[in-house]
Amino acid sequence: MYAKYDGTSLNPLVSIVIPTFNRAHDLERALKSVFSQIYSHWEVLIVDNYSSEGTDNLFENLDDPRLKIFKIHNDGVISASRNLGVKNAIGKYIAF
Repeated sequence: MYAKYDGTSLNPLVSIVIPTFNRAHDLERALKSVFSQIYSHWEVLIVDNYSSEGTDNLFENLDDPRLKIFKIHNDGVISASRNLGVKNAIGKYIAF
C-alpha cells in the first residue's frame, strides 16, 4: 500500500500535520498522496482525536520512520490538534 522509505533523509524539510477524527478512509487517501510524491524529505505528524472507527487499524500497517502518530483529546478545539503537531514538527516548513 505504501512505498518503503529509501533511507535518504531523516531530516525533513517539510512537516505535514494531519489532524483526524473518525476519518480513516480520508486519512488513508491523504497518506497515499504524500507517499506518492517524488520528493522524500518530509515527515507526517498524524494527530488523532481518539477515533473510534478503525483509524488505529490503519496505523498498524504504517512502518516508516517519517511518520509520527499522536493522540489527543482536543474537546472539539481543532487548533489543539494542530498545535500538538506543530510543537513536535522538525521540518523547516509546516503544511496542513
